Amino acid sequence: MLKFTPLFLTLLLSLSIISCSSEPTQANKSAAPTTKQVNIVHPIVVLNTSEGDLEIELFSDVAPLAVENFMTHIKDGYYDGIAFHRIIKDFMIQGGDPTESGAGGESIWHKDFKDEYLNKTFDKAGILAMANRGPSTNGSQFFITTAATPWLNGHHTIFGEITADSFETLLKLNNLSVNGSKPIKRVQINKASIKSEGK
Repeated sequence: MLKFTPLFLTLLLSLSIISCSSEPTQANKSAAPTTKQVNIVHPIVVLNTSEGDLEIELFSDVAPLAVENFMTHIKDGYYDGIAFHRIIKDFMIQGGDPTESGAGGESIWHKDFKDEYLNKTFDKAGILAMANRGPSTNGSQFFITTAATPWLNGHHTIFGEITADSFETLLKLNNLSVNGSKPIKRVQINKASIKSEGK
């Protein structure tokens, strides 16, 4: 008859515990967290202006309210025939006001809507943002930068940027002659359209 010392029994028990715990159970395997890659495809819109096309990628994941407002206005023809009423060279071009006075326009909700700031900065030309009268007073007016404008960070909702092919048109708009900030030659959005809805 074999005799087992207490030390031997302890060692044997330890080995059996290790062998049982070293292999994860099927339940543990199935409970392991999984990460799913989400690929966001941004909407693309085109502003056909009297100086050429501005193709714009919209940041629907960053500023969903501003993008919904902009795209709905486009679908409704709100921006068609409206001029860029304000151009400041090497700063920005501004439009979206049906009165073309700088004081008009409204959102699709017929009231101001809140600002949306998320990891976007005015670090280059071609940034699309909401024009406003102060915090959370967004309506229909927007502007596109023609230079880096970091002092605007945290003051205006960034919701898109123009594509590389549109910089020639942006440069033409930037260089238009103005009286104060009003273009001497009328420059307008002939037609705004949605190229792709995104997902």
